Amino acid sequence: VLAQAIADTGAVLAVAGTPEATGRPLRAAPVVVSGEGGTAVSRHRGAMASIDELNRAAAGWGVVSVDPVGGVVRRVPLVTSIDGTLLPALPIELLRVAAGVAALRMTVDGEAVTGLRVGDLQVPTEADGSLRVYFSGRQPERFVSALDVLSGQVDGALLEGRLALVGLTGIGLHEFLETPIGQRLSGAEIQAELIENIVESSWLWRPAWAPRAEAAALLLAGGLLVWVTPRRRTFAAAGMLVGAAAVFFAAAALAFGSARLLLDAATPGLGLALLFGVLLTLTLAEANRQRRALERVV
Repeated sequence: VLAQAIADTGAVLAVAGTPEATGRPLRAAPVVVSGEGGTAVSRHRGAMASIDELNRAAAGWGVVSVDPVGGVVRRVPLVTSIDGTLLPALPIELLRVAAGVAALRMTVDGEAVTGLRVGDLQVPTEADGSLRVYFSGRQPERFVSALDVLSGQVDGALLEGRLALVGLTGIGLHEFLETPIGQRLSGAEIQAELIENIVESSWLWRPAWAPRAEAAALLLAGGLLVWVTPRRRTFAAAGMLVGAAAVFFAAAALAFGSARLLLDAATPGLGLALLFGVLLTLTLAEANRQRRALERVV
């Protein structure tokens, strides 16, 4: 009965990557690779999937595994290698099935992945094929009780033409994951946010030139600080430090608010503060040396 319901609705089933081979049958939609390489994608030796009777009835299969960095989910891989077989993430597979596209297209440049195409939808990715999620936080209107749907208490128009994720909400039956906004969200909710990001093109982006720009900003401000500190009063140098840090944070906030670009203002700011501390120590040491020399002359 479940297999027939899956077949009737064109459902997509979830696949979870495992560190060890499982030997279970794996089904996947074709992923056409444009270019040579693309070896930087997330990798798993095996996968846990539904039983084959359900898998055969599904219209697609998508990976739901994420790798939180420091315990926080910031990025989600859009394509994963399962023992050499490329599988898309669940949101990408849902969009493929909804669009009626037979295959996905992944563009690569050397080892780096540059993007994923689903029909007419082009999604740029980071080098490992992942996407940074712009979390909007918990929204109760996203949830509809499955019990209410089965009992006919939900208007069918609410789900008509929409992508619906079926997930567990019982305590102990699913895992809550930390997000950068300070909220712990369920896996299904994170997948829903990723779908919204892709459909609305609202994902976060850290450009490849960001580290070079941050290093250049630190070198420029640091050079000015090195020149100013021995020649001006301490308060003037401290004021320059505060002003430079404010410019860093203002530029990062403007880039985030206007184009959802992620620039690191904290690292250059801390580096500048450390440099100021070193310069201040050296300046005070030189002043003390000159004072002692003057005392000996007197």
